[in-house]
Amino acid sequence: MPSPALTDRIFRLIVDAMDEGVATISPAGVILGVNPRLCSMTGQTAVELVGAAVLDLIPGACRPTFACMLDIDVGGGARGEIDLSGPGGVTVPVLLAVSGFDLDGMFLRSL
Repeated sequence: MPSPALTDRIFRLIVDAMDEGVATISPAGVILGVNPRLCSMTGQTAVELVGAAVLDLIPGACRPTFACMLDIDVGGGARGEIDLSGPGGVTVPVLLAVSGFDLDGMFLRSL
């Protein structure tokens, strides 16, 4: 059986190789982690994204829909179409899937 460290490394490699943008956000809406695809979609680096408010990626017109999608519990999920703010001010339409989970007592969401 692989060690927890190896399992975590394998999972990270898979997420980093995905062709879909991925982010983990805190209960306060702060971005805790991203994959390279989300960086390319937004035109920002991981250093710029981690620690930023996830709402900074969502144009104003899409924020009500986004807020409804975030209103989930542990084990819950939501899907919908929204826009992201992309590089150079372009709008990037995305199909967003949100999942809620508990990590050692902290409620997180993955996007």
